[in-house]
Amino acid sequence: MVETDKQAAQGRRPARRTSSKILLSILGILIAIPVIAIVFILTFDWNRARPWINAKVSEAIERPFEIRGNLDVEWVRPAKTMAPSERTWRDHIPWPHLIANDTHVGNPADLPAQDSGSARRFSFSVNPFALLSKTINIPLLRFDGPRVDLLRLDEQRNNWTFRRKEEKSKWTLDLDRVVLTDGIVHIKDAVTKADVTAKVRTLENGGRYGVGWTLDGTYNGAKVSGGGKAGAVLSLKQQSTPYPVQPRCARARRGSRSRAR
Repeated sequence: MVETDKQAAQGRRPARRTSSKILLSILGILIAIPVIAIVFILTFDWNRARPWINAKVSEAIERPFEIRGNLDVEWVRPAKTMAPSERTWRDHIPWPHLIANDTHVGNPADLPAQDSGSARRFSFSVNPFALLSKTINIPLLRFDGPRVDLLRLDEQRNNWTFRRKEEKSKWTLDLDRVVLTDGIVHIKDAVTKADVTAKVRTLENGGRYGVGWTLDGTYNGAKVSGGGKAGAVLSLKQQSTPYPVQPRCARARRGSRSRAR
């Protein structure tokens, strides 16, 4: 009887040791996964992923997309750019920050083969916690040196309309703010007979205005020109806060002097 109890106790000890080893192994794996992911993101050469990204984005937007320059991912803590009273513990955790250089978006297949948009550099951070709820939260999307060429050939064909897929996506895009620096916007519209170019520049001491622009071209056969100032950051959520705009426009009719408006 005594020997039987000893044998049973000895049998339970290996089982307990095995269970402890399994628990420790599971805990080690759970700790290792985020560590491995961080090391992978920091050391991986993201330029190798450019062909795959280019192909997937081109397929999604149904027009050519290409990152021709360097592609990199950094880690940035949101708390650095926030007031102490606005910070939470999550804001001290680094977020992945993507930086893409020399990016180009082409026209749809039924329009001339040229860029509809490009940027010397664009960058944004992604909230990793929002991904758990299938939300792609981008607090700030920044474009440096952008060029946009808007084209319309007739009532049916233009390059600023993106087709919506009938199947609703399970993911939600949540974009807070957009920042534009020095760039060019060109509009060529056969319907309104417009051919206008706007040049946007960053203002160093513009106060509440962060960018200024000049406008030049023709509209319905008449010469148009002008300019103005606007805020550097466009908020897509704070609708109660007015976006600062100060326009200045002049239009010249055929065979007449220009007059300010």
